[in-house]
Amino acid sequence: MATRILLVRHAQSQGNIAEAFVGHTDIPLSPLGEKQAKMLTEYLKDQKIDAIYSSDLSRAVETIKGIAQTHNLTINTNQALREVYAGDWENVMLSIIFKDYPKEAEDWVSNAPNTQIPNGEKISELATRVVNAVNEIAKQNDGKTILIASHANSIRAFESIILEGSLQDGWYKINYVSNASVSIYDYNNGKYSLVKRNIDDFMGEHITRLKEEFIKR
Repeated sequence: MATRILLVRHAQSQGNIAEAFVGHTDIPLSPLGEKQAKMLTEYLKDQKIDAIYSSDLSRAVETIKGIAQTHNLTINTNQALREVYAGDWENVMLSIIFKDYPKEAEDWVSNAPNTQIPNGEKISELATRVVNAVNEIAKQNDGKTILIASHANSIRAFESIILEGSLQDGWYKINYVSNASVSIYDYNNGKYSLVKRNIDDFMGEHITRLKEEFIKR
């Protein structure tokens, strides 16, 4: 029996507003992000959910806190679901990164999956830890419906592998999902199948997305 996964990206954070590379820095939701989280809770209020997992960073936890309360579930936090560790770029505005690290920033634009962030993590390393974490969670919840809250690059890396077969092939074919969006996957016998990706219409005019120029120009 398949495990159904509701993969959620955190709602808009203060870092998203600042257009910063937040990484592991613990940044709270913006006022709009708090509204998006409430809309997500309302959208999923009648959805069967058996267990909830989340990155331990507050912007992810706060996004699905209302869902956990509505369904009377505990949030199981997991550091492996965190955003990419940005090293010297942690919580630095993208414009400053391009100014102070021109070569590394352009390398990221042209070949993000294989670029080493200065004193940080490679997207390939991120992909390995996120895919392993989601695989393990799915196996532990065979036949159940689970919600997993994570981050933009984490979800993009995960989807690159499971939808396109490899990080290199998928990274430039897949766009970032919206803040507080839901993507639905079924996991069965070690394989994932996409049900629906990037559901965000329930937020109407409050939909927000990352700008793409940092990963492709």
